[in-house]
Amino acid sequence: MELWWIANDGSVQGAYWYQGSTWQRYELAPAGSASLNGGIAAVSRIPTSMELWYVGHDGSVLDDYWYQLPVPAPFLPASRTPGQRPKPPVRPLDTTDIVLTPGGLRPRSLGHTLRPGEHVSLKDGRVRIIESTTGNVVKDLGEIAPDANPEGTAAPPAQADKAVPGLPDTGWIENAQWRNGGADPIVYFTTTWVVPSPPGSDDGQTVYLFNGMQPDNAAHILQPVLQWGPSPAGGGNNWSITNWYADGQGGPFSAKTPISVDPGTVLQGVITCTGQSEVGYNYTCQFIGYPDVDLSVTDVPELTWAYETLECYGPNGTNLTQCSDYPSTALTTMYDIEIKTGTPGSSGSDATISWQAVATFNDCGQNCVIVSDASPGGAVDLDYRVPVTAEPGSALACFGVNGSATRLYYLDTNNNVNELAWVNNQFVKSVLPGTAVPGSALACFGVNGSATRLYYLDTNYNVNELAWVNNQFVNSVLPGSAVPRSSIACFGVNGSASRVYYLDADYRVDELAWLGNSFVNNVL
Repeated sequence: MELWWIANDGSVQGAYWYQGSTWQRYELAPAGSASLNGGIAAVSRIPTSMELWYVGHDGSVLDDYWYQLPVPAPFLPASRTPGQRPKPPVRPLDTTDIVLTPGGLRPRSLGHTLRPGEHVSLKDGRVRIIESTTGNVVKDLGEIAPDANPEGTAAPPAQADKAVPGLPDTGWIENAQWRNGGADPIVYFTTTWVVPSPPGSDDGQTVYLFNGMQPDNAAHILQPVLQWGPSPAGGGNNWSITNWYADGQGGPFSAKTPISVDPGTVLQGVITCTGQSEVGYNYTCQFIGYPDVDLSVTDVPELTWAYETLECYGPNGTNLTQCSDYPSTALTTMYDIEIKTGTPGSSGSDATISWQAVATFNDCGQNCVIVSDASPGGAVDLDYRVPVTAEPGSALACFGVNGSATRLYYLDTNNNVNELAWVNNQFVKSVLPGTAVPGSALACFGVNGSATRLYYLDTNYNVNELAWVNNQFVNSVLPGSAVPRSSIACFGVNGSASRVYYLDADYRVDELAWLGNSFVNNVL
């Protein structure tokens, strides 16, 4: 038998009895949770489950439920045997309503959108939403997650499982991480970055960029997050910001309603340790200039790990579809990084930092580059793709395949000709065969508007042709020598037969003409 009632202090109490045992008591919700004038309703919709509803102190309808099922970790219910009651609520993963957060996939029922005047508390080992002015419990989201690293030693961030074959990118794509091993906690962590261009493709992806903090046991994360795509807090095909607390893998989560921001907006995400209680530390998480999304947590373990992170998912937590699902720029720089340690609630002093770069995926050229370990003034590059680095002063040449898809050519720092080709909604970078003389001119066109013909000067000042033939570039040295620094011009007769023009050693204009099956050099 099961029995529930509301006590005089607003707590929800329970008792149960099994044949062969005595009555056992437990507390389902703490003091202040329930209305003293409200009722309780319960149902057992399947033999191994119970669900209970009651009226909260603020008139809301709250629920808790219990399962006795073999379910995936971390939702591992205790055995339901005489004399032993699992601490409610013990929730299996509700695969019918899963949402995507910066902490991975979680049941929607474990989430809460924080309203003004509310904060998150981990006191007594439970994740609770608290009304800050009164201390009343608004919602109890359940037990905190067990230690992801029970030995208590330094723990890197939990990574999402690798996705199915295809583009495998999902979860933490790349990050810089640093652990504070000193006696004083981190009391201030700030990072500035610029909202990048939107992704080049729309595949239902979600992109998160943030600086964040975790404790040694990796049981939760606090983070000011820039987001593209959907999340349970809100969002869509636009950039938006809010602050998040996420507990464990698959556990409770809370956030404020996101605020839209435009590409080019400068953001400053800050996490501050505001104090320390008998049972833990208190933190605020904020974007400077956006107080409506400020988030506070209390009574949490010391946050020892600092991160600069790119985290991405396809629809419903799957893998990304293509490289253009990332922002359509080369990288985002997380800069003006400063970390201070000291007494909680104080301004602290600058820490000595040594960032560690981690790149879980690099199929699109992703990479994490530590630019500077300074504090203040630190910087980390989160690369989405291989950055384009041209030789200073390089010539440029381009055309559009069939008048549309870009083909752009330049010289890299090794004086190799590089191509940036627009393919499947993204630029693909290729290094072409042959080495140009430093400062070589470039000229190009597309045979019949398509197949590239590119011309440059090699280190002997010979005119070379890079021709797209049978799905590959072929490099050929053409007759005739140019004067150093000669310009090059070209076109195709009827869009096809090449005509190339340059200055020879006597500064005369020469023509290289494709006549059927070979180039003929003529002095004009």
